[in-house]
Amino acid sequence: MSKEEDNLRVQILQQQSEQIKEKLKEIAQEEEQLNELKKGLDEIKGELLSNYGGGVYFRTKVVEEDSFFVNIGKGIFIKKNKEEVKRLIEEQLKRISNAKEELMVILSLTDEQLEKLIKRIS
Repeated sequence: MSKEEDNLRVQILQQQSEQIKEKLKEIAQEEEQLNELKKGLDEIKGELLSNYGGGVYFRTKVVEEDSFFVNIGKGIFIKKNKEEVKRLIEEQLKRISNAKEELMVILSLTDEQLEKLIKRIS
């Protein structure tokens, strides 16, 4: 490889590494939101504020503390109880954990390639 090709490869690997790190940050945020959601399920009682959108909230009264509606896509909702919702959240957390592990492996390999290439061209 020529020096120019090596420098281009370094840039590409650096970009890939940064993209993976950004994705890992997004995954961490999603994981945190799911954990908060799971924790908050047991705290749903009485009244709460519901997000209407655009920073607007309204007060709602909880009629059934063990009844939830889950959006399964295309505007279709199914009714689930609290334990079913917790299991659903656990499944999502497991998928996120698996994705995070895969990305960590890819990041490690990318950084390893980058380090070898930098040593070679230095």
